Amino acid sequence: MKLRNRYTNRAAALDALDLVRCRSRPSFYAAAAVAGRFTGASLLPADLAQAASGGAFSRPTHSSPIAMSADNTLVWSVNPGDDSVSVICTGTNVPVANIKVGDEPESVALDPSNSYAYVANAASSVTVIKIKNASSFSAEVDRQAGKNSHITTGAEPWNIVASPDGKRVFVANSGQDTITVIDAKLNKIIGHVDVRNSLSNDPNRDRRFQPRGLAVTQDNTKLYVTRFANQSLSKSGA
Repeated sequence: MKLRNRYTNRAAALDALDLVRCRSRPSFYAAAAVAGRFTGASLLPADLAQAASGGAFSRPTHSSPIAMSADNTLVWSVNPGDDSVSVICTGTNVPVANIKVGDEPESVALDPSNSYAYVANAASSVTVIKIKNASSFSAEVDRQAGKNSHITTGAEPWNIVASPDGKRVFVANSGQDTITVIDAKLNKIIGHVDVRNSLSNDPNRDRRFQPRGLAVTQDNTKLYVTRFANQSLSKSGA
């Protein structure tokens, strides 16, 4: 079921664009301005500081509707209005691709090697995008990930984050009160965490948790989860 009628402030969609080559070094704030103009998203200085070179991000990672690659060359932004993600080259501040994903994309995460992008589609699933060439940009939905090119994690997968070392991907299933853990090497689910039935939901575990924001510490040992502003009770607790 489409969720866009239930939520406001949807981002505008980009038309499909021809691929262009990323030639120059990035201009960070200009890239952020381009992203905001085309998709309604904005990039904060904290997001820029997260970018790093090498095989891991140099800072904690967090979920967001916009993400920058570890080498600072690409910005990805979700477009809930037309079920796609847009990719912007920071060297030219020009959108280089518009990739169709699942229903209602709300969050995007990148691995530090610039090989994969993970998109949380709130109305359906997680889409895995394989980046075949990051310099002369080329990418496509990974047809081997999940069933029918999508990984089903739980109800309303609203946010997604990759650990700084790129080994794990965490998904907040807002409608199911769970966190799904994906092995990024295999692109397969390896477990779920029930945040509703946990100490974090005390003293009343009958209420919904509705996990939303996600953040992983730089040492990859802790995941922090925010709850949606909701104190509703389940049917059994009503």
